[in-house]
Amino acid sequence: MAEMRQAKVLAKVAAAEHGAILAFELDGHPELVLKGGKYIIIHTGLENAEGKIIKRAYSLFAVKPESGQFFLAVAPTPDGVASRYLASLEPGDTLRFSGPWGRFHWPEGAQEKKVIAAAFGSGITGILGYLASVPRNYEVELLWYQDAPGGLVTDAMVRECLAQTQMKVYVRSMREDPLNDFHAVNLTSRFIAAGEGQRVDRVFGYLRELGVSDDQLQSEIFYRNQDLSDAKADR
Repeated sequence: MAEMRQAKVLAKVAAAEHGAILAFELDGHPELVLKGGKYIIIHTGLENAEGKIIKRAYSLFAVKPESGQFFLAVAPTPDGVASRYLASLEPGDTLRFSGPWGRFHWPEGAQEKKVIAAAFGSGITGILGYLASVPRNYEVELLWYQDAPGGLVTDAMVRECLAQTQMKVYVRSMREDPLNDFHAVNLTSRFIAAGEGQRVDRVFGYLRELGVSDDQLQSEIFYRNQDLSDAKADR
């Protein structure tokens, strides 16, 4: 069983129907070092039809390791038990979670000097976390395919999170074909992508056809209603 941890809600930065952006601070756990690109599994305390606690994975973004602070973006979903739970939290409330988990961050020993990132919809949170781990002097190009303008994570918020990087940001519609953006890319770059799996697989399949190696590819797949009620999912 994974160790349970907790954090306090510092602020509700933005809110919408069934969704919110929340700022948290670790409640204890001085040994825990948070890192962009990781995710946590939140424990809602609510039970599913089988009597198991409902859990969901959320990417950390805008992490401040020195103060133990981080943000979660909770996108609204039609039957989102966890998103409604998170959106209901108010400053001072406690969040229980396990983790952080995952390897979606700049790998030790990577040789590339440029990063090309593709964020599909809510995958922008995972991308923001990853980019926080990229060395500051590296060139970064971000392609953000939005579900619709005016979402929880805004253009201004993304640019603020990335203010310290050498960044080029291109905002696209999810209706556009992402392969149009990858016809003439620098094939010696590191390519990262986060969001819905079929879109990520399509882009990475195309890059492989162009000769990009698997060592240059990293992804974080987002699932809208992934059931993590089984404790084994915490591994």
